[in-house]
Amino acid sequence: MKDDNAQKKGFEPILKKYEKEKALVLESISELIVFQDLKQNILWLNKSAADSVKRTQEELIGEKCYSVLHNSNKICVNCPVVASVKIGESTSSEITSSDGRSFFIKAFPVRDNEGKIIGAVELARNITKLKQTEQDLIESEERYRNLFESSPYSIGIFDLDGTLIDCNKATAKLLSTHNLENDIIGKHFREFWAYHEKDKPNISLFEGILNKLKKDRETLEFEFPINRSVGGVLWAHAIASLIKLGNEERIRFIVQDITERKHAEQELETSELKYREAYNRTDFYKDIFSHDINNIFQNIHSSVELFDLNTEQSINMEKNDELLDIIREQIKRGTNLVSNVRRLSEIENKDLTLQKCEIIKVLKEVIDALIKVSKKRVINVQIQNEPKEVYIKANELLSEIFENLLINAVRHNQNSLVEILIKFSRVVKDGVNFIKLEFIDNGIGILPEMKEKIFQRGQVEKKDKVGLGLGLTLVKKIIENYNGQIWVEDKVAGDYTRGSNFIIKFPEEV
Repeated sequence: MKDDNAQKKGFEPILKKYEKEKALVLESISELIVFQDLKQNILWLNKSAADSVKRTQEELIGEKCYSVLHNSNKICVNCPVVASVKIGESTSSEITSSDGRSFFIKAFPVRDNEGKIIGAVELARNITKLKQTEQDLIESEERYRNLFESSPYSIGIFDLDGTLIDCNKATAKLLSTHNLENDIIGKHFREFWAYHEKDKPNISLFEGILNKLKKDRETLEFEFPINRSVGGVLWAHAIASLIKLGNEERIRFIVQDITERKHAEQELETSELKYREAYNRTDFYKDIFSHDINNIFQNIHSSVELFDLNTEQSINMEKNDELLDIIREQIKRGTNLVSNVRRLSEIENKDLTLQKCEIIKVLKEVIDALIKVSKKRVINVQIQNEPKEVYIKANELLSEIFENLLINAVRHNQNSLVEILIKFSRVVKDGVNFIKLEFIDNGIGILPEMKEKIFQRGQVEKKDKVGLGLGLTLVKKIIENYNGQIWVEDKVAGDYTRGSNFIIKFPEEV
């Protein structure tokens, strides 16, 4: 239990770091974010949401959303949060608060690990200025023109076919990413989006928007990317609607640059992913470490009990040396387990520097060391098609790969003679030269259903008293860092009991 707690504490700084990053990103977003339970009690909100009603985050926890925003004791009509929870999908609508502010609200249902909806997240953007702009445009042509030109948002007026007939300065600035700031009036939207090859998908997007507007006659909201001619992507949020200018029907686009918000969302997503990965790693290390360390302690405990019994009754005294060897071996297993956990943590949390390495020398050094420490086993290791020199991009962890595979071949072998054949070959795939190594043994083999699981980080096989520990997980992670692959097959196809063949492919370095 102490080892389990120590293992958890080792990863607490990582989890706290990712949690802090997630909190910073959420607090920096200008949109109002509120997490509510099924009764619309506020469980969490960001600073922007609290500031919008001039109260603190702590004060608002536990209050009803409709009470805070509308000073009401009833659920709002057409509330998107209620609709989202009811249908199990995201919904949106416009809401006007009791003080006259307008908000565009999106609601997303939140589910627990079993898929049950436990609440909803409300993402609200204050569109009071946008709504006021729309109203002013309708009320006064003169005021419309002033606001039209001074608006920080891009406003473009198109005819029903998609040709731009009027726009403000912000539109010219927006389209200047494609050097179209001059003479853009009279151009069709297809010309805007054909300028940059990556923007061509916007042509079909805008065609669909125009057709839907003319058919359904409802305001549409959407986002789209604009690839800058100088590099990079600008993200835009657009509101498209049909309007009347005199006797003519037109299509109006109000567009806002949301690149900064998109970057914040991406950072949030990245932070959330890192947090989840760190949590999963901690959970995995806890399970596999506790499983293997319990096996080790059980083996030591059994050996100590037999040792005490032999000593007290003066029986089987010659077996005590064997029992001491078992205890020493279990202590060594525990040391290796701790070392492997540490190495996995290092690999997960930093980029490993690779350099050109000659692998034959490393392999032979590992083979020699294995034979020296396995004095009580008869081991025959043969290398077939051995090249003089073979180079790959690797580092000091290369020996860990060979050591784990060879130790497993000996440990999971019940024969009096342990036979290991290492075959070298070269293969070419997609124009890349690979070095292929096959570690073929005469051990107990691996069940067909376990051939994939033994490499998977979240899989722990508890039926095997010996256990593969973290070894093959470590091997797979190192090989992936070398841009290589590893898998296992039967020595004799279709009969796993005849032994295993672990196959590795490394990109060859010339």
